[in-house]
Amino acid sequence: MKFIFFIIILISASSLLPYNTINLELDKKPDHVQVYNWCTKKAEIHVKKYKNEVMKILNISFEQLENIKKRIVYINNNPTKKSLTLIEEKIKNCVCNVLTHPYVKEKLKITNLKTTPLKIIAKTRNDSSIEIICQNSNEYIKTNGRNTIYINPTIISQYGFSPTEIEVMLAHELAHIACKHYLDLTIFKKIYNTSNNTISPNQFNSAYNNMQKALEVEADIVGIFNNRKWAQISTLLFQKFLQNNYTKAPTHPTVQQRLRYFKSIYHVLLKKSNPPKIPKPKIITCKNNAPRLLNRGIDKMNFAHSSPDLKTTGYSGRINKLAIKKLMRPKTTINQIIKCISITSLLYLILFKKRFVLKTLGRVTQNCFLF
Repeated sequence: MKFIFFIIILISASSLLPYNTINLELDKKPDHVQVYNWCTKKAEIHVKKYKNEVMKILNISFEQLENIKKRIVYINNNPTKKSLTLIEEKIKNCVCNVLTHPYVKEKLKITNLKTTPLKIIAKTRNDSSIEIICQNSNEYIKTNGRNTIYINPTIISQYGFSPTEIEVMLAHELAHIACKHYLDLTIFKKIYNTSNNTISPNQFNSAYNNMQKALEVEADIVGIFNNRKWAQISTLLFQKFLQNNYTKAPTHPTVQQRLRYFKSIYHVLLKKSNPPKIPKPKIITCKNNAPRLLNRGIDKMNFAHSSPDLKTTGYSGRINKLAIKKLMRPKTTINQIIKCISITSLLYLILFKKRFVLKTLGRVTQNCFLF
């Protein structure tokens, strides 16, 4: 009886296991795969793992989930104009910088951008839009998960966030919209609420919270949008949160966990952008190392070589071949000049003054016979 009771405790405890953070395994990444693509794929697998746990508890398949998604009808719950505040120039610039980033445009399929004093609207290819508005809420930046992002300018000014930090937080919320996290969460919650208490609340809540944490991890990684600067700012931002003992909701991973994978991504991106420099070959001066050139008045030559021992390793550097050819040419003397002039004059006489040559040869032969 005690043994059966012990097994029941173990089974109930297994559903309340702590959340295991993502392992990106960047040391196993092939060289031809981009760091961003590798990390997003790992995040997708990480989310799938925790989504499967929730689906097992709710007893639904992926096909059923897709069919439910097709039948969902969205209701627009846009805030009234009275609750909105004017968008500051600083926030407006940050929003425009993020929405015009090539990876963000590609992921969210943004085609057009429209700015008004109260909101910024990004039109997408599927005739929908993403709205960014300023409104006083509990958090500095949040999203409804579907098509609206709320920015609280008062809290942002209180915390003193820089423009790049605002861009990083905004990119994170846009990643939630791009990955459609809100859709899965609402469907699972609705199925659980209509289950008539047939599912254990503790078991569902623990699996559901773990899935929410996995979705936050995916939004963190996708929200980098292959931008090394944003990866660096994310690392610095979570270091600031850690120093200030900032704690998020239980549906988010801890600051230490998030800082760990941001650091690993940024360090790998930094290595890729700054490859190791190849040392330049040293210039070594070798005295009397070319005996054939010593007769030409050369005593020193500069050889570019990576090894100081030229005799054993041989020459493998670069040298000016034209300069050596000039040095190897023989020096012209007066006798050589006289020979060249006499040869050219004879050739000229033979070719152009044939009669004159014949007459002179005849006279010479006659004088010889006379003697």
